[in-house]
Amino acid sequence: MELQMQKQTVCINELVFDSQTEQPVEADLLLPDYCPDIQRILHCDLCCLIHSTRAEQQRLTVDGELRLSVLYVSDSGTVRGIDQKQPFTRHLESKTMLSQPLIEVLSKVDYLNCRAVSSRRLEIRGAVTLKVKAINCAKSELLKDCQGQGIQLKKAVLSADSCVSDTENLFTVREELDLGAHQPIAQILSSRMDVQLSDHKVISGKIIAKGDLKLQLLYLPLSADEKELPQELEYSLPFSQIIPAEGADDDENCCLSLFLAGWDVQAKPDVDGELKILAVEAQLRALTAVHKTQELSVVQDCYSTLYPLKHEEKTLSFLNFVRCVQETHRIRETLSEAKNVQSILSAWARVREVQCLQDDDEIQISAVLSLMALVIDTEGQPQFYEEQVRLEHSLPITKEKSLLFGLCLQPLGVEASLNNTAQPELRCQLQLSGTIYSMERQSGISNICMEEEPLHDSDERCALCIYYADPGESVWNIAKQYHSDLTAVMEENGLDQDILPQRTMLLIPLC
Repeated sequence: MELQMQKQTVCINELVFDSQTEQPVEADLLLPDYCPDIQRILHCDLCCLIHSTRAEQQRLTVDGELRLSVLYVSDSGTVRGIDQKQPFTRHLESKTMLSQPLIEVLSKVDYLNCRAVSSRRLEIRGAVTLKVKAINCAKSELLKDCQGQGIQLKKAVLSADSCVSDTENLFTVREELDLGAHQPIAQILSSRMDVQLSDHKVISGKIIAKGDLKLQLLYLPLSADEKELPQELEYSLPFSQIIPAEGADDDENCCLSLFLAGWDVQAKPDVDGELKILAVEAQLRALTAVHKTQELSVVQDCYSTLYPLKHEEKTLSFLNFVRCVQETHRIRETLSEAKNVQSILSAWARVREVQCLQDDDEIQISAVLSLMALVIDTEGQPQFYEEQVRLEHSLPITKEKSLLFGLCLQPLGVEASLNNTAQPELRCQLQLSGTIYSMERQSGISNICMEEEPLHDSDERCALCIYYADPGESVWNIAKQYHSDLTAVMEENGLDQDILPQRTMLLIPLC
């Protein structure tokens, strides 16, 4: 009887790329004709957005956009703004072939310098670090069963959860907003946007996602008064989107993360010809990961009672889904450097850096949050203040070797008011989201190769051999040592378990 092997396809995961690269920031901004000259710079801000990621063989490609925004005081004493978008593409080489990888990209602004070269020109230099992580969602062949030629198999049944597919989709949200009773727009000074996922439901391989876009707009109103102060508007734009998620069949086995990939806000005339309509367009990047539990019959060891053999072994990595993280936190902070403030024009927050460290039973998250405010002092002059706050948070974990993937810590809104000492007090709501996995590894045999020459001449063998086993010895290892049939050893000695509880004399059938 020939050796008959039955194979099975197993979905496995492996962390194949975990590195970082630097994206330089270089810009020379010339003021448009409608902007007055620069007297002094209030603030320069940088936002790094990821448009898409893709993998080809051993190359990872990240496409994104750098958004530069500058607020300054003009020669007439008014607050003005200018911004610029810079697309970028980064290529990273992996030592391992990439197979439908689950890709995470986190960005951190290392530094940003802005100076006025002249009254009409700005020079900006800086750098952004992109932290990139990729987990393969591959398939591998493993031995499920084998018969013939006296083959003996040691099997185990495993229940393994793995990521079987992931998809990345871009979609666009468009909206037109009416300023209503607010003054018409002379110039948009700056705009900021965040995305909040409120709910999602899986139906037949698709996800229905619902959420809100938080828009914060600072604009200069149209007025005959040259000293007119900027005004701030805040909007919440609800959206609902159907997102493909191949293989998803319920909410429990599908994880969804939403990231802002870009946005644009333009002023349009209304029916009266006044610029009181805001045309808003936002691009959102949706990452979905589908998980399946596999019941696997894995061959962990083998031998033959008749022939010498060799086997190939594979290490299997499974990305076990533990839980999704979706938490909201609030902080309250006073800008201690801001004194003698008359009014607050605008306040916002920016997450500067996030780090994750794992202890035995928790993931420690450390972040730096910048709280910022544009104010008017008691002398009627615009001023900008920024204060950094360090945040510490821990996530309890129940499994070793856990990792937090798709981490996103973002401000959802900032409220500001003056306290009793005329200092800005900021209250910020933060959303922490991500997915906790545990990486577990198992080994299994993928192939068996049997030699042609037999182990021995059966005519020369005795029928039985006596073996004195110590407590804790494995019957499998003993049978393998003598190339005996495992079932025959168990039946001959009346055994029903592999590990022997006490010292035992065994009769080992040899033919």
